[in-house]
Amino acid sequence: GPLGCIPFARALNLIPAGKCSEQVNQIVRGYNMKLRHSLGTLNSELRSEDGNTTFVYANSYDLFLKLVLNYRQFGLENADKPCCGGYFPPFTCFKGPNQNSSQAACEDRSKFVFWDAYHPTEAANLIVAKALLDGDQTVATPFNIRYLNDL
Repeated sequence: GPLGCIPFARALNLIPAGKCSEQVNQIVRGYNMKLRHSLGTLNSELRSEDGNTTFVYANSYDLFLKLVLNYRQFGLENADKPCCGGYFPPFTCFKGPNQNSSQAACEDRSKFVFWDAYHPTEAANLIVAKALLDGDQTVATPFNIRYLNDL
């Protein structure tokens, strides 16, 4: 996914809210292009050998970037702050009499894209998973996850 959009990378690179680190995302896109090409080559070789093995490339990068940049369209309310903890370690998340804002979990994690400074929430993961399940070839190639399930 677009690692330049996670709260830790944005804070580390002083990226303002609503933006991502293009430098970090460029590295990820380069890796993904090579991975997709390698899987295509591998699939061609495997088809000629046994015809029964296929690797699926799941384009979670574009899906997650779309979610981060258009989070309100998906019913979420926050794509900048983590629900739990702050932007830098140590990440603690609890409710107690001596808590401060970086220690308390958000009230409703289903409205956040990020659980902590690194990881998406369950709500964000479900949005991406549903797209991978039924998406077209821009999402998963050579076919989507539902097709695999139906084999």
